[in-house]
Amino acid sequence: MYRFSYWILSAKITIFASFLQAMRIKKTAFLLCCILPALSTLSQNRVDFGFRGGISTSQVYTDLSDYTSDKITGYQGGAFLRIFFTKHILFEPEAYFTKKGGELFRNDNGDENQIHFEISSIDVPLLVGIKFFDLELTRLLVYTGPVMSFAHEKTVQFIENGKEDFQKSAEHLLESTNWGYQVGGSLDIFIFTLDLRYEWGLNDIYEGDCQFRENAFLIGLGIRIF
Repeated sequence: MYRFSYWILSAKITIFASFLQAMRIKKTAFLLCCILPALSTLSQNRVDFGFRGGISTSQVYTDLSDYTSDKITGYQGGAFLRIFFTKHILFEPEAYFTKKGGELFRNDNGDENQIHFEISSIDVPLLVGIKFFDLELTRLLVYTGPVMSFAHEKTVQFIENGKEDFQKSAEHLLESTNWGYQVGGSLDIFIFTLDLRYEWGLNDIYEGDCQFRENAFLIGLGIRIF
């Protein structure tokens, strides 16, 4: 009786193991059926890769009515990747080192009362674009999408009545991660690309009672490696 029960248990275990193995094979086959066509499609699509650098003019806007915003000049430099899913639709992830910020002056006495922001960050735009025309050596692309900014150097200065308020000028009050939204376009001529875009800040860059948001206009010149 004991041997018969043991044989039944062994048979059940063997059948269950065979079932798991069959399911594993089916699951692997299903994943391969899903992944391989996607990889095949991606390999057939055109992919561009290159480097781009340029300058930016940025401002910090506030809800303080007695302050006026002024631009500062910064820079950008990094790489971009374009994946053409169709002849006209593309996805463009990018990564840049950037420097942006802005200055604010109080209207009654700008020299004595001012606020200065300066942020160096790694920006990661994730853009979706449309190619409008593609001639032999020239093409035009328009795109839009979100951008994530990860700050690695931050400076803020509050000058009130000619003296710096170190409590408000604390670096930790500036956000380390910021979100924005970009709209722009690129004109490609041969292997070179001229890029123009505008960026709106979506969150406050400073922790406090007042609102401070950063907008920027960016101009870049790049080269496509392939």
